[in-house]
Amino acid sequence: GDEDESSVYQLGDSRLNADVALGHRAEVGSLALSMTAAWNINSMFGTRFVPGAELSLDMAGDGSSILFASANRSVRHPSYTDLYYNIGGAQGSLDLNPEWADHLEAGLRIKLADGKYDVQLEQLIFSRQGQNLIDWATPNGESTTYAINLREVTFSGLETVVNVIPKRRTNARGQARYARFGFTTMEASESSEGFESNYVLDGLKTKIDASFGVDLDLGLLLDVRYSYQDRLGGFISAESDEEEEYEPFSLLSFTLSRHFANEAFRAYVRVDNALDLNYVDLGNIEQPGRWVRLGVAYQMN
Repeated sequence: GDEDESSVYQLGDSRLNADVALGHRAEVGSLALSMTAAWNINSMFGTRFVPGAELSLDMAGDGSSILFASANRSVRHPSYTDLYYNIGGAQGSLDLNPEWADHLEAGLRIKLADGKYDVQLEQLIFSRQGQNLIDWATPNGESTTYAINLREVTFSGLETVVNVIPKRRTNARGQARYARFGFTTMEASESSEGFESNYVLDGLKTKIDASFGVDLDLGLLLDVRYSYQDRLGGFISAESDEEEEYEPFSLLSFTLSRHFANEAFRAYVRVDNALDLNYVDLGNIEQPGRWVRLGVAYQMN
């Protein structure tokens, strides 16, 4: 970068980034189509075309069942950290190229209702086809992490979300307030064989989130949360100096709360990782054990 002796910071650089977009939305009956033509203009990396399109079909005509699909492109330029950072075992690269990806998605959104419950279901499949993805990688047997471009990686998977909400609430003990379930699974076309990927190839392979809330006696509310995750990729073991795969883990958490003063105040106790599980996540960083929090919240009207 350029030096400026009058500045506290002796190194610097500058670049200009601008976006220009044209979009149009059309509706014909229950069919809706949106299209966008956009250009990203960067003084350091040039101009790139970034198109997008979304299509939806209201099959019932009342919003209760919708088919949808979309195709979009994104672009990300190397940050100054990616380009210039060279401290403490991490080395950026001036040879980095911008990354770009095509995102494809299709799915179905359904709302079901009877006299007791509202049920919302969303099911979708997706694919992300990435080129020159920017990552920080540590080769096996080395202590230095390098900024690199991964040539081509495709991520594909599916996602399921279900929400159930009772229509009528009573003060009965054990009355359900809501139930939610989410499931996501994803696969990558490449793996981090021979090196540790710090970002791109360490996404979640499987993620499950489930929660429900119930009313208890004395106005107490109980919320229970369960999560499971299995991460792609691996980490460099400090003991073997080789890459090891991430181990999947499950967590159970809950919150007990009560409202006061016409629901203006809310007192709660929240317990995360209630079973005090020992586990590590991204980068082989050990995560907190059982975590208890007490608090009071006030809502201004």
